[in-house]
Amino acid sequence: MSALAPVNTQMETRAIEPLQDTDQHIVDMKSYAPQEHLEDALPPIHYRRVMLEVNCTPEDLAKGYLTHIEHAQSVFSVPGSSQEALENVIITGVESRMTYSDCPEAVTLSMHMFENDVQSARLGVSNESGWLYQGTSSEWGPGSTSTHNGYTNLHAIMPYERSRDVIQLYDPKNVRNNRFIQTYGGYHGKNLWNNIIPFPKQNYYYVDKDHVVMQVVAQNWDTLGINPGEELLHENRYVKVAAPVVDNVIQQLETTILTQMPFTNLGAANFRFSSKPLREWKNSKNTSYKIMCELKLSYMFPKIDSVDQ
Repeated sequence: MSALAPVNTQMETRAIEPLQDTDQHIVDMKSYAPQEHLEDALPPIHYRRVMLEVNCTPEDLAKGYLTHIEHAQSVFSVPGSSQEALENVIITGVESRMTYSDCPEAVTLSMHMFENDVQSARLGVSNESGWLYQGTSSEWGPGSTSTHNGYTNLHAIMPYERSRDVIQLYDPKNVRNNRFIQTYGGYHGKNLWNNIIPFPKQNYYYVDKDHVVMQVVAQNWDTLGINPGEELLHENRYVKVAAPVVDNVIQQLETTILTQMPFTNLGAANFRFSSKPLREWKNSKNTSYKIMCELKLSYMFPKIDSVDQ
């Protein structure tokens, strides 16, 4: 087995090169994903149709009226899924199936799509249907945006709209087949430490040979000075790795990779209906208007290869 002491000294000052650039996009960084398992079956896609029905005043819509799907955990769960899994879902599509509004003004429907920072979560995620922009005003003057306070615009509802053909609102073609998301999408801060065994007062861990940490180490063996393929296996399963190496890989996975994952918390499934400022309404500001939308959501639970969940 190779000596670990020299690695401990290096890891205090050296970073893992492929994970160092925090500005890289998912589509760029996916080339660093392990090359194994590319022929594995893709995670299954699940489908749910949900109805949003609200009664809003102009004041509500001007501020942004928030609503959610009742009992969302029961609606979106599948056999074997946990509450934690529902908080880290990747949406693969959103369709509008029916729309109704007796409101005399246009209304925008948005969804709390990404649990991580909106801009970083969008890195590499394209919408083939196009992001929906709407006009905004601020102290810096007029502008336009496709997001507001963490909510992503999805659907423009016309005044007095009654129905229309099915519309694809969100169509991220590059998500389901993205090798980067397939490799790392099933990980989050808690389960990254699964199958990593610490030892009290020792400066090393036993790491499962199939753990994502070992996959990253293998991609960076020349930088780290440790080649997992040549290391002695303990209990026919674990590799002994210096603690600074593991700590650095975990830290970089959390800060430069997992923060870019387009995770959605379907256990909450929050939506927002909004319209123009109250001062621009010509109709009665005390009237309540009914707005209804039927949406079809498709989503998947990213898998974790060879690591117990």
